[in-house]
Amino acid sequence: MKEKYIAVIDSGIGGTSILNSLSKSLSDYNIIYYGDNFNAPYGNKRPEKLLSLTALNIALVVNVPLSAVILACNTLSVTVRGELENALNVPVFGVYPPAVSLKDDKTLLIATPVTAKQYNSDKNITVVPLPNLAAEIERNAFSLGMVNLKNHLPNDKGFFKRFDNVILGCTHYELIKNEFIDHFCPANIICPTRFTVNSVAKKLKSGKSSVNTCKNQIFFVGKNSEINKNFYKTVVANSEKVPKNF
Repeated sequence: MKEKYIAVIDSGIGGTSILNSLSKSLSDYNIIYYGDNFNAPYGNKRPEKLLSLTALNIALVVNVPLSAVILACNTLSVTVRGELENALNVPVFGVYPPAVSLKDDKTLLIATPVTAKQYNSDKNITVVPLPNLAAEIERNAFSLGMVNLKNHLPNDKGFFKRFDNVILGCTHYELIKNEFIDHFCPANIICPTRFTVNSVAKKLKSGKSSVNTCKNQIFFVGKNSEINKNFYKTVVANSEKVPKNF
């Protein structure tokens, strides 16, 4: 039986936050993970640079038959997803703030500068860019307890207590979601990767294909494959799979 593969592309360790639920939801697909730690973070880079980096990343995994590509990076999702899907013969999925009705609530989107810029005109949400948080999470991959969220947020407790929903607009942020839960309690902390996994599963399971009996595996590729593999195994794989209050 021919094996099936999904490629997951990110700027570093952030995209590993999607692997547990993706592996469980699509257990008959192998997953190839590429984290571009060397060029992280992506959140401050120009779109043309991001496109060239992503094209190079995907080139590393096209020697196997891909059923889908997931850009497990919010910045890539809002800048290059459309162009990549036009260039490839497979569906390309991104990670976005969920398209759910939040207009009656006070919703905050916290994101990298490039992602935040894409949503500044949305009148239903308040957007706060955090230019350095993803980089600090990347630097402290194996000591996430050293990351101090408060150092990256404006010093205005009253402002942040106004919100009912807080969307984590960077997959790196999901790795420290408990800090967000503690800081913004009792607001709902929304992790968009959950919606991405649902979209991918719905798309791939709707296709008519024979059942694949291969054992689901996750492969880590690229120059920093060992870093991402070790991080996933030691930090993510055994962590809580579902956010506390979402």
